[in-house]
Amino acid sequence: GIMSLTGRSHPDKRNEEPSSTPIIKKVSSRILPGALSTANKDAVEWGFQSLLAYGCHNHVIIVDTKFMKVFQTLSGHKHDVSKVRWAREMYYHDLVNPHSLKLATADTAGTILVWNVSQATVRSTLNDTERPVLELCWLTGSDSSHHLLVVLYSAGTFVLWNADNGTKIWKKVYTETLLSFCIDPFCESNISFLAPDCIFFVSDFSSSQAPAGNGKKLYISNQPSSSGSQLSLNSPNTPTADEKSKPKSRLLSGMKLLIKADSKSSGDEVLALNDCLQLSYHRSFRHHLLLLYSKEILILDMEIHQTVGIVALERNGSPFLWCNTCWQRDVLMCLHESGSVSVRVRHRDQSVPFSVDGDNTELFYEVSYDVRCISESLRPTRHSRVFGMAVCQKTERKVALLISDGRVVFLELSLTAQKPQGPGVAASPIMTPGLNAGFFGDFSLNAETLPKGDTRKRSTLADMIGPVLYSGGKGRGTCLKFCTVGLLTALSPGPHLTRMCPPVTIGNWTSYRPLLAVGNTFGGVQLFDLSTGVMEKELNLHATPVRGIEWVSLTSFLTFAYANLVSVGGKVKNDILFTDVTSGRIQSFRTDNNEESPISFLKVSYLKQYLAIMFKDQPFELWDLKSFTLLRTMPKNFPSVTAIEWSPLVTSKRHAYSQDKNKKKDLEPIFTDTTPLGENLEDLLNNRTATLLREYLVFTDTDGQLYYFTVEGSVVRDCTHIPPEAGMASITSIAWKGDHIVLGDADGNLTLWDLKGKMLKTIPTQRGWIKRTKFGPGKGNMKILVLFADSLDIWDVKDATLYAQVKAPQDIPKVHDADWAKSDKLVISTSDGCVRIMDMELKACSSSLVQLQEGCAPFIPNMLSPKATLNLKSLLQHTSNADVATLTAKAKGLFSPDESCLVEAILDASNEGSLECISAVHYGVAERSLHIARMFADEEGFRFWNIALHYLSFTKQKLCRKMENEAEELQDYNCCMFQLDTNYDLFCNNAAYKTLQLERTLLHESKRSSHSHTERCANTFLLLGQPDRAVQLLLETETENEHFYTDSLRACLIASLKTESKAQSVVKLVATNLIASGRISEGVQLLCLIGKGLDACRYLQLAGQWERSIWLAKSTLSYEESQEVIRKWADYLALPHVNQKTKAALALLTIEHYTKCLELLHSSRMVERAAHLLEACLEFGVVDADNSNDLFLKIWLNYARYLHSIGNRPQALHYCELAGDSANDLRREIEMLQEDVS
Repeated sequence: GIMSLTGRSHPDKRNEEPSSTPIIKKVSSRILPGALSTANKDAVEWGFQSLLAYGCHNHVIIVDTKFMKVFQTLSGHKHDVSKVRWAREMYYHDLVNPHSLKLATADTAGTILVWNVSQATVRSTLNDTERPVLELCWLTGSDSSHHLLVVLYSAGTFVLWNADNGTKIWKKVYTETLLSFCIDPFCESNISFLAPDCIFFVSDFSSSQAPAGNGKKLYISNQPSSSGSQLSLNSPNTPTADEKSKPKSRLLSGMKLLIKADSKSSGDEVLALNDCLQLSYHRSFRHHLLLLYSKEILILDMEIHQTVGIVALERNGSPFLWCNTCWQRDVLMCLHESGSVSVRVRHRDQSVPFSVDGDNTELFYEVSYDVRCISESLRPTRHSRVFGMAVCQKTERKVALLISDGRVVFLELSLTAQKPQGPGVAASPIMTPGLNAGFFGDFSLNAETLPKGDTRKRSTLADMIGPVLYSGGKGRGTCLKFCTVGLLTALSPGPHLTRMCPPVTIGNWTSYRPLLAVGNTFGGVQLFDLSTGVMEKELNLHATPVRGIEWVSLTSFLTFAYANLVSVGGKVKNDILFTDVTSGRIQSFRTDNNEESPISFLKVSYLKQYLAIMFKDQPFELWDLKSFTLLRTMPKNFPSVTAIEWSPLVTSKRHAYSQDKNKKKDLEPIFTDTTPLGENLEDLLNNRTATLLREYLVFTDTDGQLYYFTVEGSVVRDCTHIPPEAGMASITSIAWKGDHIVLGDADGNLTLWDLKGKMLKTIPTQRGWIKRTKFGPGKGNMKILVLFADSLDIWDVKDATLYAQVKAPQDIPKVHDADWAKSDKLVISTSDGCVRIMDMELKACSSSLVQLQEGCAPFIPNMLSPKATLNLKSLLQHTSNADVATLTAKAKGLFSPDESCLVEAILDASNEGSLECISAVHYGVAERSLHIARMFADEEGFRFWNIALHYLSFTKQKLCRKMENEAEELQDYNCCMFQLDTNYDLFCNNAAYKTLQLERTLLHESKRSSHSHTERCANTFLLLGQPDRAVQLLLETETENEHFYTDSLRACLIASLKTESKAQSVVKLVATNLIASGRISEGVQLLCLIGKGLDACRYLQLAGQWERSIWLAKSTLSYEESQEVIRKWADYLALPHVNQKTKAALALLTIEHYTKCLELLHSSRMVERAAHLLEACLEFGVVDADNSNDLFLKIWLNYARYLHSIGNRPQALHYCELAGDSANDLRREIEMLQEDVS
């Protein structure tokens, strides 16, 4: 009968409780992926939630990267998937904007589907034109842009979509041919497009309206080496002494970017970008744009429109395919054609001291990267090539390689610590600068209960490589290496033959597992557990294609195979094997037969006693399945059989006898590695004296005549035969269940024969040759699948009605084979190399995550409802002992019974290290919030708490050490545990930020190629408080240059103002007049020249140049003056039309205005964030613990209301106590509700 399929199963706990009632495993709709199509190349991405998504033909496969198995399958595209993009979680999460698993996928026809991955449903469909999608990207610039998706179609069509409701916000059509685009991660208004002959740059991108301008074209050109303003470019080799002595003749392979309006000289050689494989911004370094070619990577500085570095391929290296710029550190991960992955770390020559003083003309500044490690190559073949690479966005140390045959290889970057380098000892080129030992100071909020020193696990790239901006102390070297940590297998190349194991019954349900055997053309059989979608075993059985599979029991099956090449007369060498999957034993029989007619199919009798072997052009054979002995070969004059079926009509006595004989075999454990060859199998093979019971079979001949025979041992008796009905063609398939027999013929006619009612009905389907018919399992289930060459039908035999139908190739690719997975699920093998498990309606082969997950699952809280997800987050936030048992006990009182089971499964999936990090925190609430943000894939929260921890720990140490002078500031930042590298840009501390800008300016200076470039460098040095260097550059202007006189006067002015202070009023007046007339840059330079940097910042802010004012403030002003500028910037970001309140809060953290930050978070309804930051500030002692503070009381009260709304009433009562009398009403309401529950 059909058993109830309820409950969850944990395979790893099956044998822990032998007395517990076994749970029948569920079979849900899903896809078993196979080899990929050409369009799926590069359609792969690894999200921040540690899920990998890739395209497989027109399906989307979601991979659990922890347990390395298929996590979810999505089916909805009608064409091959070409692009896959996870939505970024760069927004504050609450009940209004909950956590989500959102994915955008595009196909070759230009259709974009936005998925709710948890429910396997389509949120919206985006379709503007029938042109293919070239690139798509999620926006993250403001607090309300996380639902916006920008898409580039062919023919220059650029569209911004609202991905939640499918509406088009704006559309822009460019006349240029555009190939791809990338958005500047530091400034979302900047977008660079890749065109066949140039880079197309747009600087006015906005989510509110389409770009107004047409952008500008930037060409890459080689400049003749005879030019006096020769552009210097990088070389991986160190320059010789002769090259250093001639700074104007660095003639390596000069390149620069030219604006289209510029006149190109006849000697300029414009480089085509047709061979460019990838265009991407550097995610950890501002203004750097990377162009990937097969032999090199060009690094372009979009601020000076010039190439500042080249990463050249090694002489014998495999060509580049793709490059990933890491966010946490200045590291490049490059994929090569050989399947190897190289890690390249930014080279910083410590032997050349960084200085802006003196003569730097002989210094050679260069952006270059050193190869630190390379993984082993995968040795690609014609059928197995690398189709893409994805890097884990959370850790940036895990890599997945997508292979064309459907496999996914997982690599992980690990390190080996080396001894610290002594003073004056050069670091080995294969070493990577490790984290400074001084980074982890002795400061801890919980020093009494936690071990001293740094106990964090090195789980991210930032934990393995030290930050660029903090390099004090000796540090330690680390050696990097790639290790292969996993392999996700896929279906072998098709066409596939699929057979499901015997169905669940009352006799076998205690040990039943839904196993599917998939045969392939290489002679192998793959076994899949359909409750999990995991391939349990892969058996290489035959040397020729598998032609048929027939299950004998739950743990054994028969296969037959023969070669494609047939000899003269159509004879082949048939190969039949019996395989026991428990022990792996393979039994071969019929080994003494020479070439003969090919086997058509095998049929095992209902009681598993007999085996009928059908041949194409010779009589069938009857075998004893228990002893594998030939019982009888039919005579040559026996009718030629076209279809055969064993009768299920056996007496209850005989059936019970058979069940008793096979009871042990059916109940034995499946796939147990500790059990040797089972005694039952030995009995099966050796018991030749057992009595064979009588069974019945029916078959048809070429004339359509139906024969009814009895088989008892070697005795075959002809009982009766029935002539064919008029108009009936040759019978190709027979199915028998209960009192009903269904015959399918070569013309597509279905003949329904009711034995009990003695009724016969013929249904002309007019679909052609019927390849297979089979009844669905389960008592009373009279649904039958009917497989045609171009369709698959489900018929209800009782009513003789068509229940469901799917046509090929309109609805589905050509169907090669089909079978029943269970009473309401079908297994369908298609020509795209995939196997679908579909529902009875033949519409869906996707299921929600709750239905799919059996056993181990990753930590994905998004499987819960939004309210339950936030409740689980608060449970982890407010626990001091985060072990699974304690959390599970607490969860039972906070969640509904259904949610409690799911929460328990999610907590079981979390690794011990994650829960340990939540409990054992040195930095209290702030560090726990950081770990929880990482666990919940909260990218915005992870960024916020990294910055908060950096400045909270700095303020705490400053209070402890009572620092007074800024000279110690950088050194003190080195002692902070949570470092901010170049990726945080404007949120870095002032001293480190100024160092970074000076370094960039020296790099720009070393690349001077024109007067405008020199003038730009001089202006920057002037703003950075380096007037001597600015004068030196101005005096280098040649006498023939039209700007010679102006530059000379400017040099005199700068030099005179260094010592003369009486003219400051005049200079300030001139500066203000220049600014009023629109010449803001010149006016700001004059104000900085006379020490009025604060006024210069104010004027820049009035002119709307906010980021420029922050650059100037952090680079030149004192800490107190820069606070005023940054505070005004924060006020601007918090304005409604700007709507960047999260960024405003971060800006306030950088100037240590914690109370102001709390006010902003509270007024912006970031209730949870405000409460946790307040607790962190109180723990660090950076705000006064005033119980009467009105702001604090409001924060506690609103947080108590928030906890009450998500269901965490115990913690809500705690914060009601902190809120005092203002929370009395809320406290009474919660207490009343708790009394009602109890």
